[in-house]
Amino acid sequence: MKGERWIWCRVQKKPVRPHEVVREPKQRSPLPCPMVITDEIEPFQSMADGKIYTSKSRYYAETRARGYEIVGNERIKPKSAEPDERQIERDLADAYDQCEAGKGVNDLPGKYPEQWKHD
Repeated sequence: MKGERWIWCRVQKKPVRPHEVVREPKQRSPLPCPMVITDEIEPFQSMADGKIYTSKSRYYAETRARGYEIVGNERIKPKSAEPDERQIERDLADAYDQCEAGKGVNDLPGKYPEQWKHD
């Protein structure tokens, strides 16, 4: 045994001879397994026909066959968080003019909470 070379095998978790080393398969992601999207889902009752479904494809086919459209997975564009500076200036100028004219909450159009109103 003198002069033999041994290497630690991370897969077998023990020292082995160089020709016995088991290489780890290279992973494409840090996850332990690939992401799999299956056709099977938890049983649910369809609003269209009252049947219980456990298959997404069967549910989609039945829904389309009845002329319905499945909604809810659309990508909604987020609203712009940027304020409209011109509209803000107009609103402030409007509010200022109304205050200068002596108008109060009671004179403004729309409904307001009772605690805002005064005599």
